[in-house]
Amino acid sequence: MRRIWRHKLLVIAGSAIIFVSIGTVAWATTSGQTVTGGATTVAAADTTASTLGSNSTATLRGQIAQAKQALKQKRDQFLKQQEALMQHLRADMTPADQALYDQLVATAKQQRDAVRQACDKLKSTLKQLRDLRNKYLDATTSSTSN
Repeated sequence: MRRIWRHKLLVIAGSAIIFVSIGTVAWATTSGQTVTGGATTVAAADTTASTLGSNSTATLRGQIAQAKQALKQKRDQFLKQQEALMQHLRADMTPADQALYDQLVATAKQQRDAVRQACDKLKSTLKQLRDLRNKYLDATTSSTSN
């Protein structure tokens, strides 16, 4: 027992190696599979890890675009499933609850539109702010390089 305590760094390193190898095996067994639960399907593995060694930015951009497209499709599918579920539940509602549901949906739509408009205004303002900042950054950079 004394010898083990003398080599406590080896024990700690061995424990860390075992911990990491168990995690690696667990991750490797779930790679490439999909986990299905509820109304959504979630991919269990990230495919961008294999491209990190590649220096091709075009390849990375293409994969990012594909990932964005896949995410958009999954989001659209989820929203369609939610809409179908709510329509099914709406059919079982009393007329008073249906009226409340319709009112809440209309309110949510108005609020979403207001948020989108506010986001557009914010993006415009931030663009103007960046342009103004860049104007002075460029002037400072050109005056210090002379």
